[in-house]
Order: sequence, then C-alpha cells, then structure tokens
Amino acid sequence: MPAAPIYHGSDGAATRAYYAALTQCRPYGPVAVALMRASKASTRAKQYRGGPGCGQPSYRRLAYDRKSWSLQEVCKALLALSPAQALVWGWGRDLAQPAIAFVLYVDLAYNGEGIGQCSFHNQARHAGPDYPGAWDGTGLSTERILAFCDAVWEGMEQHGAQIGLFAQEG
Repeated sequence: MPAAPIYHGSDGAATRAYYAALTQCRPYGPVAVALMRASKASTRAKQYRGGPGCGQPSYRRLAYDRKSWSLQEVCKALLALSPAQALVWGWGRDLAQPAIAFVLYVDLAYNGEGIGQCSFHNQARHAGPDYPGAWDGTGLSTERILAFCDAVWEGMEQHGAQIGLFAQEG
C-alpha cells in the first residue's frame, strides 16, 4: 500500500491500520511509522488555527506535542536497531531558530539504497547521539519519509510472499 494516500488523507481507521501493519515490518517499520507520524503532525500543526475552547491548548500546540512525542518514538526505534541495521542519525542545533533549536536528522536508506536525509526541528532534544553531518538544504523530508515507508512496505510484501503471509492472487 502506498504511503502517500494515508499521509495526505484523514481516515483515522485507515491510518491506524496502516501504522499497525507497517510496524510489523521489522526492523525498519517502527522507524517508518514514527517518522510518518512526526511528519504528519508537523504538517498539520502548520495548518491549524484555533482550539477546542477557552483554557484548552490550541490544535496547533496539540499537533506540535504529538510531533515531539513522535520524535521520541523515532529515537527509541533507531536506538533499538542492531549495529548492522543502524541508520546514520542524531541531533544538531540550529542557532538561527532559538525557540526550536534542536534538530533531529535521519539519513534514510533501505537495502543499501540511499533515500536521503530527513530532519525535524523541535523544542527539546530527545535521546540519541550528535549528528555527524549537516543539513543537506533540500527540505524534502516528507517525500523521503514516504519513499522510506514505501520501501519498507514493499520489502515486507516481497518477504511475506516468500513465506506465504499474503494470499496469492490469481
């Protein structure tokens, strides 16, 4: 299943089902799900206005909180990878953005094929190493995350077909 319709859609049940299935695609499924959640929350936060009512946090604030939680999940998933499976990733600082100076960078790759860097600004730094590189300057995080999700999904389909997990179409 392609990631883009889930990412751009608003069907909560379809999104939950996609995340549940993608999480099972080990070892990179949990990383892919957490990255997609973070990206989706970040995109939504930039669009939201208003809130549920007086004294309640704004929808924007709630989305940024979800993004920060998702980034924690990204870090947990990356730290859980074995050294042989590890992706290059870590935290840097963007001093030009003092309110959101911490930046999580992840160099996405699947089966030895480089997909590219994704990055997220955040108010807090979560677990993980310092990033050994620099921002690539492209701003293509969402596209690369969707490509990574698709690669992980396709890998699961290929592997699943080999061991009989999927019904044969005929």
